[in-house]
Amino acid sequence: MMMRVADIHFSRRGAHLDFDVVVQDSFGNPLPGVSVEVSAYGSPDHCSTDPGDWLGDATTTTNSEGAAQFVIRRHNSTWFYSVKVVGLSLAGYVADWENSVIERCNQEESPPPPPPLEYDLTISSTAGGSVTVPGEGSFIYNEGTMVDLVATANSGYVFAGWTGNTTTIADVTAPTTTITMHDDYSIVANFQAPEPEPSPGALGGMVTVAADGNALIGATVTVNATGQSATTDSGGFYHIGDIEAGTWDVTASATGYKSSTATAIIESDQTTTLNFALVLQDESESTPPSIDQFDPTPNSNPRWARVRIDWAVSDADANLASVVTVLLIGGEVKDSQTTSVSGDSATG
Repeated sequence: MMMRVADIHFSRRGAHLDFDVVVQDSFGNPLPGVSVEVSAYGSPDHCSTDPGDWLGDATTTTNSEGAAQFVIRRHNSTWFYSVKVVGLSLAGYVADWENSVIERCNQEESPPPPPPLEYDLTISSTAGGSVTVPGEGSFIYNEGTMVDLVATANSGYVFAGWTGNTTTIADVTAPTTTITMHDDYSIVANFQAPEPEPSPGALGGMVTVAADGNALIGATVTVNATGQSATTDSGGFYHIGDIEAGTWDVTASATGYKSSTATAIIESDQTTTLNFALVLQDESESTPPSIDQFDPTPNSNPRWARVRIDWAVSDADANLASVVTVLLIGGEVKDSQTTSVSGDSATG
């Protein structure tokens, strides 16, 4: 980091002549804790730093405002007193003597402060857009200036980020941001055409009976993950459209047949063919219905016998059709009742 003497101020205090040496960093900020060494000179008729006019040396440290304060015990109020800064010391900093006010005389008019440092900002863009603020080309800014940046994409393009000397850009991913000038910078606004959304595809084919190859009418074909489905027509054919491109598990099912699952690769703007041959479901593979409740309640008198039965049944295959209850007395059927049911459970 660089440091420099920004100015030397003189002021009177009784019989003494005070002066402050102001030290700043390269960004113009006050720099406390700097050890400042000066030589003082005095002459009755002119400003001088000749060895013969030397009065003495002094060293002190800058305060929180970056000022090192010194006092010259005045010999004569009409004399010319000159100050020369001969040393600056602070860990981590190097003196920038070229941009420093090294000498000052109390009888001379203070020269204007050195001009602020200036840096070049060069801006360009790739195809697909432009930098609208501050524009494109080369610009000159003072040290520490915060410059607004606005990148505008053309129709059909998107902003893709800033590249180059981007250390002081607030957000390299944002089209509207700022850059703070501490050096010469060259930056580029990048644009690109967005990736097109993949077009959907379709799935079609035929479902047949495995035993004889005949068309299986009314079978359901389902894309498992999306739930998209279709039912086979009178020829056993199905078609499912508007499926996102990718790899999908597809299941064909029909009442009385074993379901079958296969993998289909769907490509954009194409119809993938996937055929199924379903096998009849053997009765031995079916799960028999279960009686979940059977509670007979007798109610009889000398003239007749009556039994109330509360029952509940279920079937894992969801193939319930009817429930028959029979009243046996001495092994002989005395009464029966048939109840039509459906689905996987019933009560009565």
